[in-house]
Amino acid sequence: MFRTIATGLSVAGILFASFVFVMLIGDSLGFALSDRLLGSVFPITISTPDLHKAYMTEKIKILIVPGHDNEYGGAQYRDIRESDLTLGAARNLEAYFKKDARFETVTTRDTSTGNYTPVIQSYFDQHRDDIVVFKNIAKKKMEMLKSHNFLDRNVSIERNSVSSEIAFRLYGINKWANENDIDIVLHVHFNDYPGHRGRAGDHTGFSIYVPERQYGNADASKDLARTLFDELKNTIGPSTLPLERDGVIEDQELIALGANGSLKSASVLIEYGYIYEPQYVYEATRSPMMQELAFQTYRAVKKHFEKNSPVYASSQTALLPYRWSDGLEKGIKGSAGVLALQAALKKDGLYPPPGKSLIDCPLTGSFGACTELAVRMFQQRHAAEVLGGDSPTGRVGVATAKKLNEVFGRD
Repeated sequence: MFRTIATGLSVAGILFASFVFVMLIGDSLGFALSDRLLGSVFPITISTPDLHKAYMTEKIKILIVPGHDNEYGGAQYRDIRESDLTLGAARNLEAYFKKDARFETVTTRDTSTGNYTPVIQSYFDQHRDDIVVFKNIAKKKMEMLKSHNFLDRNVSIERNSVSSEIAFRLYGINKWANENDIDIVLHVHFNDYPGHRGRAGDHTGFSIYVPERQYGNADASKDLARTLFDELKNTIGPSTLPLERDGVIEDQELIALGANGSLKSASVLIEYGYIYEPQYVYEATRSPMMQELAFQTYRAVKKHFEKNSPVYASSQTALLPYRWSDGLEKGIKGSAGVLALQAALKKDGLYPPPGKSLIDCPLTGSFGACTELAVRMFQQRHAAEVLGGDSPTGRVGVATAKKLNEVFGRD
């Protein structure tokens, strides 16, 4: 009988008993013990040295979570659903990581259909009661910690509560990741904010969310996020939303990151940009941009483990090489050729033009003033072959296209 009771004690019950003890012996001793109790509640579950050791001796197990799903589509702009964009990015991420023997990769959704993979769907179906208990214990534990001042509430952005079913699925993914010794959980999202009512909003750029510092997976997650941010900012500008100005944002209440101490793995949630940005809106630029985002993310993760990796050093962008034809000029929108042109000019150190940043002049596939100025500088740099004595035009004609193909049109 005693064995049964001892085995069945929940973490919440043990915590409650601890709190009662603290309250009985007085506030002063309670505060003295708070750090020790906090450490027992949220011990370090994974560290950066742990990850590096796994990379060198075993494999890094990565779980890729394309944000939202076929039922709950997330943000929407016109006919574009966030869940479809995340699937495109995840599809490319999966391909890059699966080619690398150092990684073992799992996705929560089938990257062809968008449905949950059989493994994850089966887990939801067969362990529904267990997942609910897991969620409730985690939430109760957190409530008690906060109510007795053992843990500070630290919320960067106030959010609307998610539906019970979405919460169930996210907690289920966390529980599955814990039970399957996942090292890194990589959540893929695209951003939006209220108030622009169907038109494109004013904010652009990416941000990365990590677990708040009081959680046991916080430090390893933040270390990884910093490497990701430092690499991605060379391709896409950081978010212009004031709340995201720091680039890497700690969050205590995002379930995806392990809210209520529900996740052992290092976890990052990448908001790759705003859903209404032109590179995601136009079909011609959407696919190459998804590949580029995935490529840069993979390079960053690889760099986190192996700074001198040949994979990291071999290429700077998935948008090149490219073969151009003439006729690219100011006013063109949603062009894969313009997107590759911007990448080529960036590689040549001409884009964004002097005094501008990727916030001012993002890679969008739309030919505007930034691209025109950068093309003029390219033409001036190769004046003898491109201009033939004429002034720079800022337009990609026959001679400019030929030079672009010569420099950037081959591996």
